[in-house]
Amino acid sequence: MFVALAAVYLFGFVTGALLVARDEARATLAWTIIRTVAGLLLAAVAFLLSLALALPWWVGPVITTVLAIALCGRAAFVLPPLRERPRVTVVAGVACALMMTASVPLSGFRMGTGSFPPVFYNADTPYALEKVHALVRASRYPPPSLSNAGGRPTYHYLTHAVAALIARASGVAPHRSLFLITFPLLTAGTIASAVVIARHLCPLLSAALAIPTMLVPVPSFWYPFSRTVGPRICQALSDESLEPLRALAGDYELWGVASIVVHNVAAECVVLMTIAALASAAKAKRGSILPALGAGTAILLKVQTGIVLIAGFLLTRAYQAANERRWHPLIPAVAGGAVFLVVSSVFFVAPSAATAFKVEPYLLFHLTNVASTDGVASLAIDVLLAVIPAVIIWAGTWRVREHQALPWLMFAVLPFIIVNATRAVDMRAGGGGATEDWLQILIAVPFLLRAWVLAFAGERWSALSVRYRRGFLVLLAITILPSLIVGGRYIGVLITRPSEGHEFVDNRSIAEALATIPIDGTVIVTNDLRYPAQGFSRDERQMQIPALFGHQAFAVNYRYERYDFSEERRRLQRLLQAPQWSPELDDAARTYGWTHLLIRKDFTHPDPIPLPRTFENDAYVVLAFAR
Repeated sequence: MFVALAAVYLFGFVTGALLVARDEARATLAWTIIRTVAGLLLAAVAFLLSLALALPWWVGPVITTVLAIALCGRAAFVLPPLRERPRVTVVAGVACALMMTASVPLSGFRMGTGSFPPVFYNADTPYALEKVHALVRASRYPPPSLSNAGGRPTYHYLTHAVAALIARASGVAPHRSLFLITFPLLTAGTIASAVVIARHLCPLLSAALAIPTMLVPVPSFWYPFSRTVGPRICQALSDESLEPLRALAGDYELWGVASIVVHNVAAECVVLMTIAALASAAKAKRGSILPALGAGTAILLKVQTGIVLIAGFLLTRAYQAANERRWHPLIPAVAGGAVFLVVSSVFFVAPSAATAFKVEPYLLFHLTNVASTDGVASLAIDVLLAVIPAVIIWAGTWRVREHQALPWLMFAVLPFIIVNATRAVDMRAGGGGATEDWLQILIAVPFLLRAWVLAFAGERWSALSVRYRRGFLVLLAITILPSLIVGGRYIGVLITRPSEGHEFVDNRSIAEALATIPIDGTVIVTNDLRYPAQGFSRDERQMQIPALFGHQAFAVNYRYERYDFSEERRRLQRLLQAPQWSPELDDAARTYGWTHLLIRKDFTHPDPIPLPRTFENDAYVVLAFAR
């Protein structure tokens, strides 16, 4: 683990000197954390670029580190001195932020201890770990799919590449690199960014409120938040009972505290890092480097987030150039746009023989989806909940003609324009056409809107009367309080009742079986494609098999990956659920190189199976095919 931390220092803090200037304004713990996370993301881009160019994996990260040392000298190594002790309000704000985000590192601790992940939280987590395993062993880009033998899916691999880079550089197991190192780093980066945003956008507002305000992820605007919350509050008032409110506080997924999928956690972190860098750009010597590179490469982190950040960055730089009547703000915009085009071409367009997704013009895609679920009124309420603190500010300062916060509002509104002017279409066989995943563009909106609210308050705070200030503070407190309560409850669950965590899965039984199968040179096939979370409610995605140790599965995930061969493999899988053994399975084993059959005993399977058993426990049987 010490070597892994050394890799974090080298590829994170040292490489981050290219992105974050070491000056008086940045000599803080918050910027040190941001620099480390940003450096790791840059090194991970270089790592993936090495694979794309068929170079040894270490070439890109080493070049970025050497470049940082060459350009920054001793400053690349030396930790900046902390210029001042944190204020009490900052400590209080960070404490609230920890309450709201601690579920990520706590879940990671539960999943990262041991020689394999003993449990999983969130159904998409094993898919993320599978990608880390694939990148740890990959020699070219895209890495092989461990869920579907022979597949090489294009994907947003950047966060997985961070964990894979640390694992390859240090020898730490992939699950430990992901859960025990990457998860806490991203959480720390998120909180550090909120600290910087609070300091620069609204320095006169108490950090105890400003910092946690930036971390409230709801309403998300891509599902009707108010339509779920409102009726339960009304029921509690009418019944004079706290039970509906307890149920509401226990809906951890609704409030975002159970969202621990690593690329979503990283997307939130990078959105806040970009906001922080833009907010402090006026005081930084190289303030445009981090947001330009972050916006340009974020598509490799999460496609929807990348589109939001690059579009918003270009828009705000163009507004600044027009407002100041000079062209210099366009330089970082052009640089960010160029990076975006290169990253998109190298990592998404070039590896794909056929386009899996396409974006096409489509009027009112988002609003049409909202209207189809009778959620228009809920959407309006959601927007009001997010902006009402700014309404208080405007009511108290409507005569003021300052517009410094306008770019933040433009940035926040832009995602709504994108999802109502375009849509994404899944072109893969059986993909289903227009995909609602496109609406995940809106996930960045709560953070952008709250950045605007703080900036709006910051420019008008001195003009506000005491009454309006109090009203604004009360509304911020009301905004923060539910997330604090729900976050605290979920932390208690993870500590005292971990099996009640969101989409909990116990991996120990299947891991006992998989541990008997060699990782190299094997292909596993199974009769059960269900994922165990929530009573096996998810079919056709048995992601434990490739995720726990990095085994190669024949075809266990038809939901997230689709290929031309998928339907034929699905047909063969069904034969393993038939009551009798089919000779066609023997032919398939020879054709596709099956080496082991994993049978879940309480799910339909042939009986008897004419293969030798190599392992059996209470839930699973492992059988070997003849080679």
